[in-house]
Amino acid sequence: MADKLYEKSSSILGTVLAKKGSIKSLCFSSEYRNKRKLYALTFETLKHKRILEKIINLTALWKENNQISKALQYVLCYETLFGKGLHQNSKYEKFISTHEDKLKATLDDLQKEEPGLFTDTKKNQVVLPRYVRVNVLKCSMDVAINRFQTDGFNLVSGKEINEISGDEFVLDKDIPNVLVFPPNTDLHQYSLYKEGKLFLQDKASCLSAYVLNPPERSLVIDGCAAPGNKTTHLACILNNNGSVYSFDLDKKRLRTMEMLVQKAGATCVTPKHQDFLKVRHDDKLFSKVEYILLDPSCSGSGIVGRMDNYVDDDEENATNEVNEKRLKALSGFQTAALSHALTFPNVQKVLYSTCSIHKQENEDVIEKAFKRFEEQFDLCHVMPSWKSRGQGEWELAYKCIRAVPEKDFTNGFFVAMFERKQQSNFQNGTKAVGKEVHINGKETNAGLSSNGIVNSEKKRHSNPQKGDSDVKICDGKYASLTQCTKDTKIGKHKARDTGKRE
Repeated sequence: MADKLYEKSSSILGTVLAKKGSIKSLCFSSEYRNKRKLYALTFETLKHKRILEKIINLTALWKENNQISKALQYVLCYETLFGKGLHQNSKYEKFISTHEDKLKATLDDLQKEEPGLFTDTKKNQVVLPRYVRVNVLKCSMDVAINRFQTDGFNLVSGKEINEISGDEFVLDKDIPNVLVFPPNTDLHQYSLYKEGKLFLQDKASCLSAYVLNPPERSLVIDGCAAPGNKTTHLACILNNNGSVYSFDLDKKRLRTMEMLVQKAGATCVTPKHQDFLKVRHDDKLFSKVEYILLDPSCSGSGIVGRMDNYVDDDEENATNEVNEKRLKALSGFQTAALSHALTFPNVQKVLYSTCSIHKQENEDVIEKAFKRFEEQFDLCHVMPSWKSRGQGEWELAYKCIRAVPEKDFTNGFFVAMFERKQQSNFQNGTKAVGKEVHINGKETNAGLSSNGIVNSEKKRHSNPQKGDSDVKICDGKYASLTQCTKDTKIGKHKARDTGKRE
């Protein structure tokens, strides 16, 4: 059984090193039963890869043995030097134990001679809380909180989310229906999760639907929807009273979303296997869309725990250089997708988000789209009380928000929202502003044939001072949640005061 774990882990590791898949997707789609154990071993082995490679080369244990793959060598050495040790029934244990002293001596020498090699495995490792979004389509907050308290968890107040520990949990202060638990709280086997009543969704990912906030009976598009967390969140906000059309081009990811939507009881969602860029804005149905959530493919550079830096053999290139060619291609696609969303004739709000830290995928995309569509749309001042704002020199960047792992204790994230100007109503016989969008050097005329707006008054776009009456607040109806104060009841449930205050 132990050898099956080692061999399956090494197989996945080899695929990851060949850049043909991610650890998370490969581990959790594996037939191996204990997926979390498989993920942990593979993740940690990759994280220590450079150390392990040095040790393997210095000891030359497998120099004359080509029957064991390099990936399996990494796994066996990791488990011997940093893990729990090889299982005594493993067929590899006898060989490794014979050379264990040599391996450990080489490790000791490396720690003295190249200490930087070991700090690399620890740097940039922000530990995030466990966020839980309650699926209010199936379970109320009262029921969820009561179940957690019955099972030994304690709802507390007066603590920041990075201060909770043990069996404590708190209400998130920004987003409704989100609970926060200490890092590494494992709820995958929890009954409410298995029943689709809870979603283990990072807080940053919840920002998109929360900020868009379509009212009930709305017609909504989720443009790049799989795997479906944001789509099901939209369904919760609509209370299943409305329609969400969720597009994704990847058939496998779409199937994952279909299962998630069914599990969530999101009956208002219609998954569509189609490229959002090819959805016609003059379609009889989709021309009526009022709200669009667009979370397009991105570099994923904001995700805490990504292993990209450990895959590349060239450490300097892996840690310091961004693949500019790929970034340029992504930015071109993102700009085209956002521009396409803004051409739908009845759309009132368009929410754009990414899990990227790069300005090219965030503020630069918003600036390009705004300059093209400023006659029709305002850029909303998203969540004014949120401290981490947009970056760069563009004068309207402050209206966007970022989530920063070290400050906000979430994955890195970016959110911006456009809202149609009140006087900007589409009428027959008019044309849209025709400005080309470039994708990889090619022009696309997304939206050139749509009905557009000619007569709209331009507003000044200088950075307004605090209290400026021209600042447009688009989340005014969101009352930010605060954590429980002393003896405050939440439904039927009382929070235990910790004595600390925000």
